[in-house]
Amino acid sequence: MGAVGPYRRFLLGLTGVTLAGVLALAGALNLLLHRYLVDSTARITQEAVVLHLHQVFPDFLSPHAFHAPNPYGGTWDPDRLYAFVRLHLDLYHIQEATFFREDGTVVLAYERGREGGRATPEEERAMARAQVGPWFREEGVRLGMWLPVPGGFVHLVRDLSPEWALLRPVQAGVLLLALALGLALFLLLRGTYLRAERALAASYEALLVALARALEAKDDETEGHSERVTAYALRLGRALGLRREALEDLRRGALLHDLGKIGIPDAVLRKPGPLTEEEKALMRTHPLIGDRILEGLPALQGARGVVRHHHERFDGRGYPEGLQGEEIPLLARIFAVVDAYDAMTSDRPYRRALSHGEALAAIAREAGKQFDPQVVRVFLRVFAEEREVKDGRRTKEVLVPACPRGRGDAPQG
Repeated sequence: MGAVGPYRRFLLGLTGVTLAGVLALAGALNLLLHRYLVDSTARITQEAVVLHLHQVFPDFLSPHAFHAPNPYGGTWDPDRLYAFVRLHLDLYHIQEATFFREDGTVVLAYERGREGGRATPEEERAMARAQVGPWFREEGVRLGMWLPVPGGFVHLVRDLSPEWALLRPVQAGVLLLALALGLALFLLLRGTYLRAERALAASYEALLVALARALEAKDDETEGHSERVTAYALRLGRALGLRREALEDLRRGALLHDLGKIGIPDAVLRKPGPLTEEEKALMRTHPLIGDRILEGLPALQGARGVVRHHHERFDGRGYPEGLQGEEIPLLARIFAVVDAYDAMTSDRPYRRALSHGEALAAIAREAGKQFDPQVVRVFLRVFAEEREVKDGRRTKEVLVPACPRGRGDAPQG
């Protein structure tokens, strides 16, 4: 699997951050709704017990409760009191209820066998805590509550299923709202990134072109060379089936292939006559100089193979390292062909430019020697239909000799 590019890394990171934000927002809102449900349920239940029940029968926890008249005539007995309490508490989905006097005696319980008994140690601790104020805890879909009431305490367990049934659609709506907000934020940030990336890429591209032109300004003989060979290299690279990332590396390498000439003295670079052996050796250092310049630039690491190795030969007699065959990076092998083609079809003080057909014939003769024969085969097929040289003059068709056969039209990189 290839390396993940900056844009894909950004999308993955943005997706992760947005999803985490959506889940956090939805979780926070749903937690607030949850707490509101529990708090409001506890408050309503407390009001029902303290206000509603005790307004009807304020003293039923006192020792004399069963001797007091009830609102319907007669006195209270345990069964009547139990039925009366159930009647009121069932309105609030109470599943369990136990009423205690302050001394821990169980006065009334849904579990009837406990009436007249004592509170357990755990219940006594709960009553001690309830002296400070009402408290509750969730038990799954049930809400356990301890409430102080006149003369004692009451422990209630309320079923929250009806409330949860109402809350679930609200929680789903909150999640959908959070997702919609997250999607809007994702699209906004993605658009901002793409605009910034396009602006940066345009600036970066302009800088590369300006640098290539600045390098050509040091050498009057190569005006327009970098832009021409870049166009040729991309055409050949597409014909060879290079992927987009490789084509981008090829394009940048082609623009900057002679970057190292910035370190070559003008006296050598602009010398009108032949170079001495010492000057030739100095000139042959420019691929290494260019490679060292690019070494600290992460965005141009893929272009270094072209810059460093575009003067290697397929037969191993090139420079700077004398690499042979497929030891030479594929992008450098591609560029070597189009670089030679442009040099052959450009005028020099010491020779005239070759015609298009003459240049193709010369390149074909060097297949397997200076150039990769498979790259040459594709180059000849793609460029064979050309009939124009760069200055617009017509050229006659030249018979192009067949290059040595390789293993196919698509060399392995």
